[in-house]
Amino acid sequence: MPYVVPYLESIQYDGTNAAHICGTWADVELASEDAGGMVVNIVGDSVVPTLVPLGYWLIKNRPFPTEFLIKSPSEYAAQHVELPSV
Repeated sequence: MPYVVPYLESIQYDGTNAAHICGTWADVELASEDAGGMVVNIVGDSVVPTLVPLGYWLIKNRPFPTEFLIKSPSEYAAQHVELPSV
């Protein structure tokens, strides 16, 4: 019996890619960035400032691109498997 999984996309914040994450990968506003991470404003019904620590992963659900999970590297490795792009 096949497994069926939802389509999710992920990207890791590496300290150099905040502009790409906010402007290209997701439609969110970069509020601030420092050595500890970045704060993004996720705009939905209201603006929600969200901290993304350095090295953490952002995971978005394709049909709902403004809904994110934020996972540590160890959480990401334990809970997700990367598949080739289709």
